[in-house]
Amino acid sequence: MIKWKTRIYRLWVLARQFVQSIRSRVRTVFRKEPNIFLIGTPEHGNMGDQLIALGELAWLRDYFPNTPVREFTHDTLLQDHRFRLLLSQIRKEDVLFLHGGGNLNDKYVACEKIRRAVIQKRPKNKIILFPQSISYTKTPQAQKLKADTARIYNAHPDFTILAREAQSYANAREMFPSLRTILIPDIATYLFRSMEPSEAFERSGIALCLRTDGEKFYSEQQISDLRQKLSETYDVCMTDTHIHRRVLPQERRACAQERIDAFSHKRLIVTDRFHGVIFSILSRTPCIALRSCDHKVTDGVKWFKDLPGVFYAESTEDVLRLAQSAYDMGEQPQADFSAFYQQLYRDLNPDWGRE
Repeated sequence: MIKWKTRIYRLWVLARQFVQSIRSRVRTVFRKEPNIFLIGTPEHGNMGDQLIALGELAWLRDYFPNTPVREFTHDTLLQDHRFRLLLSQIRKEDVLFLHGGGNLNDKYVACEKIRRAVIQKRPKNKIILFPQSISYTKTPQAQKLKADTARIYNAHPDFTILAREAQSYANAREMFPSLRTILIPDIATYLFRSMEPSEAFERSGIALCLRTDGEKFYSEQQISDLRQKLSETYDVCMTDTHIHRRVLPQERRACAQERIDAFSHKRLIVTDRFHGVIFSILSRTPCIALRSCDHKVTDGVKWFKDLPGVFYAESTEDVLRLAQSAYDMGEQPQADFSAFYQQLYRDLNPDWGRE
């Protein structure tokens, strides 16, 4: 009986997939306007990645208000039938945007799998990769992955790479000589004028927002020592930009707002997460940035050199030196990076966007 139920369920799934595919093909054939596809957005609980997706969608909708934007998440595309469904809906005049972030490297191969499949399966479409960090380790496996990525990307006739720091831009120019490359801040900074604390919270204490994964630079002992020394003067707590649960697209903005408000209760954030810095700026909270294992923070924080409330510490000892002056700064003014994104629109010079 169980085997028959399983077979019936599989037949039902196949039938549903077939109907979805036919329906999408019919809609694709008869629609008149080009679409924008945003491909590979997250459903995981890393709110930095979710913040990137919010920035991508906001920029696309603001600058292409008359073009439908269709989002396909990374998790759904890992299902073969969903990837085939995506491909069945793309026409040659559609523009494909690939989700940005810090995963063009040898650490997040699943993200690369999605990108390569889109690039190889849709050679006639204009493709743009939202701002990425690009770095590979020196292992033979990583170097092979790098070479394969360069070969596949360079073969596409209309592919633009957006790099989010100077080192990634240099890496992109070296890896992808056949492609157009543009240097632009992380797309989450597009939210600086549209997201802020939901109210004026009373501020107190310091929050340490520090990595616990393979991208951390400092040892647990170094972090423990830093927390202990700061605790001698300040009320110190631990926080994170990872909420350790699935975040669906419809939950994305509310979850990001919760993180902004949580940061807004503090007088100072100390973080080695690049989006820990961005959440600090969104919450108008002074922050001290520490390095991670690659150039994401050390290079990325240079975009914020003109913001008085953002500091970079070369070491944990520098955090102790900078803490008092940063702590006393109080709430920061709202940042504005809109000029970068006006220039991005001009640089892309789209003939598929608004007039």
